[in-house]
Amino acid sequence: MTVQDLLREATQLSLKEQIQLATQLLKLVDQQLEDSLVPESEATNLDNEEGSISYLLTHPVPVSSFQPLSRDQIYDRC
Repeated sequence: MTVQDLLREATQLSLKEQIQLATQLLKLVDQQLEDSLVPESEATNLDNEEGSISYLLTHPVPVSSFQPLSRDQIYDRC
């Protein structure tokens, strides 16, 4: 069943039933949003996980004998 099917079926309900359905859907969405929010302390831990951007910025991967391209070399490759 698609969302359009559900909306079509909902139009068959009385106004009171439509309001009750809308209220239940809003409660469900609020609950899902609360469940999906990550506490800030956990978010900080995720940023420090190995492989994350924040982790790599604070712990760069050492590469031996690396020489960055010069500006001319970059433009030559374009």
